[in-house]
Amino acid sequence: MIRLALFALFAVLIGCAPAVPSQATTPATPAPTQGTANVTNPNPFTPAPKYSGARETVHFGGLSGSTDRAIYVAQTKGYFDDQGLVVTVDNFPSATQIIPLLATNKVDAAHGGSSPGLYNAILQGTGIRIVADVTVPRPPVPGVKDAQFVVVRKALYDQGVHTVADLKGKKVAINALGGIGHEQLEYVLKFHGLTLDDVDVQGVTYPEMPVALSNGAVDAAIVVEPFAGQMQDMGIGVEIFNTTLALIDHTATWLFYSQDFMTQRPEVARRFMIAWLEGMRYIEDAQIKGLHRDEAYQIMADNTSVKDVKTCERTGIPYGDPNGEIRLPPIAADQDFFMRMGSMKQRIEPQAAVDTSFRDYAVGVLGQYMY
Repeated sequence: MIRLALFALFAVLIGCAPAVPSQATTPATPAPTQGTANVTNPNPFTPAPKYSGARETVHFGGLSGSTDRAIYVAQTKGYFDDQGLVVTVDNFPSATQIIPLLATNKVDAAHGGSSPGLYNAILQGTGIRIVADVTVPRPPVPGVKDAQFVVVRKALYDQGVHTVADLKGKKVAINALGGIGHEQLEYVLKFHGLTLDDVDVQGVTYPEMPVALSNGAVDAAIVVEPFAGQMQDMGIGVEIFNTTLALIDHTATWLFYSQDFMTQRPEVARRFMIAWLEGMRYIEDAQIKGLHRDEAYQIMADNTSVKDVKTCERTGIPYGDPNGEIRLPPIAADQDFFMRMGSMKQRIEPQAAVDTSFRDYAVGVLGQYMY
């Protein structure tokens, strides 16, 4: 059962919302690139054989919304059940609240973005590891909606602020100061010839952004779907830039495992990864191959605060690597940013933050996902 711990404003907005690390994986089959879907294998992925042993419970820390899309699918389609797993999910406003629970083995696995807290926890020997990529910006694909945009206040847009370059001197909101959203803003500004010093950066949570834009507390914001699309529908803001264009292949969220989950129950952790990747592959089948797309968006509507399937389809589902490949360069780049911001005092080698053995095992069972 999924127990939701959402901010009240989510409902108002009807949001869609120590094992030794093994070596980094080699690049998987490339995802489709801009201008074409490049699909040569139109067939759906083949599920793994069913597990016939005793059932095990896995405690998962979720973020709700589209980040937890693989969880929703694996629950709905029975992939967890097929692997003998009962997955309970507690949702949190951000990974900041989840990292301490992973560090103390109170949750077995979780989704989350890059943060100083994550790397500091790893440096402290908690045994947390990144085990798969979750959300990875990719070049825009025709017919697939991306999931994060710069949104400018409608009144300001009407006054001629139509590009990120026009935001110089303006107040720009991000979800949390000093975190991955702050770094993403730097990339977006750099893409348009600006720096962080050129704007007034404000920390505003996603649920609070519509109010902040509507009352003029901020001029623009980096907003994830479904909030970006909803702001347009409500006449609060206008999407002026797809952040994917400045962040291609820079991982936004990962799948984490706790130390005890990896070392005390490795077989369960491997079976969880199989079911989780099946969920990611089901979504990729829908997004790129056009298979069961209506059902995929119905699953999103049933499990998030967007209850209208058409709205959920319009706001899109983020891309996640269906082979679970972990990209190491973003881990290094994120730490560089956090060090410059003063929120980290010591770096960790990217390879030391990951364990690819669970992903490797699952892909060995499922085979490489083929486009």
